[in-house]
Amino acid sequence: MNPHGDLGILVAVVDLGSFTAAAASLSLSTSYVSRRVKALEDALGVRLLERTTRRVRPTAVGQAYRDQVAPLLEGLDEAARAAALLRAEPRGTLRLAAPTTFARRYMAEPIASFCAKWPELKVDASYSDRVVDLVADDFDLAIRGVQKVEENLVARRLLGFAGVLAASPDYLARWGRPEHPSDLESHACLVNTGLRTMPGWVFARDGETLRVDVDGPLCCDDGDALVAAAAAGMGICFEPDFLSASALRSGKIVPLLTDWPPYLGTLFAVYPNRRYLPVKVRFFIDHLLACWGQAPWEAPGDPAAGDPGAAPRRHHPA
Repeated sequence: MNPHGDLGILVAVVDLGSFTAAAASLSLSTSYVSRRVKALEDALGVRLLERTTRRVRPTAVGQAYRDQVAPLLEGLDEAARAAALLRAEPRGTLRLAAPTTFARRYMAEPIASFCAKWPELKVDASYSDRVVDLVADDFDLAIRGVQKVEENLVARRLLGFAGVLAASPDYLARWGRPEHPSDLESHACLVNTGLRTMPGWVFARDGETLRVDVDGPLCCDDGDALVAAAAAGMGICFEPDFLSASALRSGKIVPLLTDWPPYLGTLFAVYPNRRYLPVKVRFFIDHLLACWGQAPWEAPGDPAAGDPGAAPRRHHPA
């Protein structure tokens, strides 16, 4: 089949060196290919090919014409492939990586509804706090909270989140409430060893940035475990609201130093920088955005919340 008419025929003849080979590649007859090239020469008023009994080769004009036309035809082919992707439906397997606790709490419902909508697609998910190499590990997509994305990746914003400094009422009754970030140096702080800001916690207000060195009875790379430890009265945690919302709603922990704005972060959908984004990836990201019009940990009835009450309101970056 020849979607580009006489121009595509000419390029095929020049590249393959014969009418017969070009005809075979285009599923056309040799006589038809020969006639169409002759019609093109007549229309242009120039001789494009030198014909001998053994082979066909382009004239200087024919070669120059082929070199100008071929990239245009390639561009048309790429546009056609892009259009086909736009009308296609997701199918096959979507390989997804996401942070463990976040994924356990908030990915199940979007994945279930997506697979119900597109039954010819299945999701192969890896829940881990390890930062996977999307290309080397053959992942289509990852959910990440990052400040900078590698040059070979593309990031699309999904949700904003905020840090929450908190402790249990029992802990505060025994040890008092910090009134300033510097007071944390004398408190039992539950340290997340995975935080980029360690060995300190960072606060900012009125253009002032303050880093406080903290220490305490528990260091851990699992934020969910640190929130649970804070709820048990072990100390003060500083974790994102998508981890602490449940304990805050139930009153197991209460926010501290609310006059010092917490750190803000963003969850992104991150995928390899390919020329054409696979349909399954584009549709899945759009589906997540539709499901998460409101951050799920802020919505009444959040499955991780423990009760249906209203979540604390947070202000996230746009």
